Amino acid sequence: MRRLRFGFASLLLCAVLLVGCRPESTNVELRDLTETLVSHPAGQTAGGDGVAVLVFHEVSPSAADDPWVISPRELADLLDSLTSSGYTLVSPADFLAYLEGETTLPPRTVVITFDDGYTGVYLHGYPVLRERGLAAFLFPVAKWYSPYPRPEPARPHLTAQQTRELIAAGWILGGHTYDGHRACEGRSWIAWPLSGESLGDYQARAWADIQLMKLELERLGPELVDFAPPYGELSPELEALLEQAGIRRLWIQEERLNRPGEVYVARLKMFSVEEALARLTALFDGP
Repeated sequence: MRRLRFGFASLLLCAVLLVGCRPESTNVELRDLTETLVSHPAGQTAGGDGVAVLVFHEVSPSAADDPWVISPRELADLLDSLTSSGYTLVSPADFLAYLEGETTLPPRTVVITFDDGYTGVYLHGYPVLRERGLAAFLFPVAKWYSPYPRPEPARPHLTAQQTRELIAAGWILGGHTYDGHRACEGRSWIAWPLSGESLGDYQARAWADIQLMKLELERLGPELVDFAPPYGELSPELEALLEQAGIRRLWIQEERLNRPGEVYVARLKMFSVEEALARLTALFDGP
């Protein structure tokens, strides 16, 4: 059975490999892709009850001039500033219970998430959150748990052991593709058919990536039901495949709060403490 599982994974891996696409978000030009979002009617934009979800990427002491990296000191300052400004930071489990309508949360509640699964989140971010009794959602690119990921220039990523330690500390795991966090033809590789690619070929390619993602991540934790699309991009075709694969919530990039019953969980990209406080004030207090 083990040989069959790995044989199946190898066949799927062959299906998802594609040369000539940019990897993850290592190129600053890819920041522009995050503005190409799909709007979904849920929640509210500002001035009311709801929960704000913040998204970060890497945590490193050498964070200068890199918008995707926050230093441990900056992260600590942000969390402490939120608390002192009257915000409540809650656990991933409490937020999911809120989304399911099983509990209420205080006004001005904030949730923390990290995308991509970089090692610095464990080495530098985890201690900052742990000291404050906090945990976060984690959306790693799953191929880096494989012993043979497709080679590409990249920051170090989390190991399986580090990820299991985070899960044991209350972190909750979501998906961020297996090897689909790439930009092709100016948009997300996983979200859209490529030029000249038929719908059937696109569905086979995306489905293979989704299944490999689930295979790797469900070895580390519970069944995977949350997914954050790279660059916040979704298409109806990708949504249909994710739903068929058992994904229940899509974590997108939108400037709004979240209410119970959300399927499209809105997240705010954060690049500085000052920006975070200003944007959260606008969301919770309205214009």
